[in-house]
Amino acid sequence: MSYDWSDTSRQDRLVFYDVDPHSLEVRQELTGVKLSDSSITWGYYTDTRVSGTIKVLNSNHIDHSLIRVVHTIPDWGYSDTLATLLVTGDDVERDNGAWVTTYTCHSMLTMLEDDLLRCMFCARKGNKASDLLKNLLNDCGHKYRISGSAHDYRYSADGTALAFGASALSGVNDVCGTSNNRVDVDGSGVITISAYTAPANITPAWSIDLTDSRTNVVDDISRSSSRLSTPTREIVYCTTTDSNNNSVTYFGYADATTGETAAKRGYVLAEVQSVQDLTSNAAATASAKSYLADNVDEDREWKLKLLYMPMKIGQTVYITFPDGDDEGRHHCLIKEIDLALDTLIMSVTLKEV
Repeated sequence: MSYDWSDTSRQDRLVFYDVDPHSLEVRQELTGVKLSDSSITWGYYTDTRVSGTIKVLNSNHIDHSLIRVVHTIPDWGYSDTLATLLVTGDDVERDNGAWVTTYTCHSMLTMLEDDLLRCMFCARKGNKASDLLKNLLNDCGHKYRISGSAHDYRYSADGTALAFGASALSGVNDVCGTSNNRVDVDGSGVITISAYTAPANITPAWSIDLTDSRTNVVDDISRSSSRLSTPTREIVYCTTTDSNNNSVTYFGYADATTGETAAKRGYVLAEVQSVQDLTSNAAATASAKSYLADNVDEDREWKLKLLYMPMKIGQTVYITFPDGDDEGRHHCLIKEIDLALDTLIMSVTLKEV
């Protein structure tokens, strides 16, 4: 069903629940939430993806329950689970005759981050990524789902070895990195594994048009860019030993000839890379050119505030500016969302891809 998220007359409602940490089933409704002091934050590049702060007056929270936040619009018959969060802190203070509990919350991936391996983990030649992921996640005892789109991978050689005491999340991330998958967590608290897609190849799910009088943008648009900090020169060196066991250093460099060049700026901004396994100055020069090519693209981001719509980190959007240096349409990754639960205003960071 299609919804008109620019409709400012809609009546949003948030419902909070205590949830069993094993079954992820609802135990009861959590009442007394102070929306004005509560928020949820999602980050595409953060290890555990989502966190939050929930403040509650005279809390009826059942100890060791997860907290689930559900957004509803009763008139639309609409309901969406925003997040199911692990409580990692429950500080209490007395305020005007009431006890106020501040619940510090993190995603279910935090449990993987804090669950340390009891023995060495190593991906051996012949292992399948799917089997390794299942072993890790089953051992941790949390609900998970491996998408049908997830890539499987059979190791042709031994992979990374993680000593006991490393986090289970680091093991999951290592296998996902090798098999070109991404670990995430859905709104219900289920850990998910799915195929990684480069943001530039993700079809936009949303369109934000500042020329539209009904745009959801409410305030505070800003842009940041790494354009003036990208290097104009890369220098690469490798110190190794030759066939006679004598120390030898190979080096090379490359200068930018397009984009942000030293000629345009009037100065050189150099970056030095120490690498391994080079056998000539020509190889070092080739490596320098490769580093330079990787640094040509600037990181450009926009921060803006939007009236809530169910955007998710990892989705992409088209954002259109009517004027200025950035006039026109831009394809961007939804990198971060910070949602104020009282106003349902989203502070969003978009990264151009």
